[in-house]
Amino acid sequence: MGLATNKSYSGEGDIPRWIDRVGAALVDPIGAMRASDTPAGQGRAASDVALLLLLTVLAVETHLFVSAAWMLRDGEWSGALTVLLVGARGLFAMPIVVLLVGGVAVTLSAGRKRRPADDFDLSCVALTPLIALELVNALVSRFALDLHTAISYVGYTWFCVLLVLAYRQARSRVKVQDDRA
Repeated sequence: MGLATNKSYSGEGDIPRWIDRVGAALVDPIGAMRASDTPAGQGRAASDVALLLLLTVLAVETHLFVSAAWMLRDGEWSGALTVLLVGARGLFAMPIVVLLVGGVAVTLSAGRKRRPADDFDLSCVALTPLIALELVNALVSRFALDLHTAISYVGYTWFCVLLVLAYRQARSRVKVQDDRA
């Protein structure tokens, strides 16, 4: 049973945990996109991506947090914040740009069925495997293995394929009547 058909995700019970939603984006992206496109799933994909990015920074840039902690201990608040933001921007920059471009692409391709917030959520689901692979990539390169370029290419290819699936999900929506007219 996929995440989209899970009764707990249809609003009748508890919402699946973060790890379940991330796992669904990795192994059942179509089901994860359908689940994200439901009222119970709205807005969850963006928080999933944010938490995955935070975990990536924690796993890869631990030394930044240690440096910032020592600066905070010495009372250098602005220095600690600068160390964290400048050090982590390399990990955040490309995924955020890719996410924004993907969200705009899904919104524009959805035609009359576009719902920008939901389209952005679909782009977040599509981005989840890329961030997971970037985490693996960063950890592998940290240990000086030469697989990081191949892993990165796999991640970006996977993202592009999932954007096509996001387009299909956005186009398959039933048009909602606008009651504001």
